Amino acid sequence: MKREFLTDDDIAGMRVPRGGSMCLNCKFLKDREKKICGEPGFVKWNGSEIIPGELDMYCSIWYEPRKRFLSR
Repeated sequence: MKREFLTDDDIAGMRVPRGGSMCLNCKFLKDREKKICGEPGFVKWNGSEIIPGELDMYCSIWYEPRKRFLSR
């Protein structure tokens, strides 16, 4: 589901448990070493393309899994 707007109740990004939905397995992760996100909605909300948490413990509402993770 593509999110283009936020409501007052939305939490746009948060720390998450390891092993589930996370930046590390998101299709928008552009650079693992530099922690760069390429999703425009996240970058606009965050004010930066740099992910503000550990890649295996952070996720946003713009998360979409990379195709190879869908078959697991």
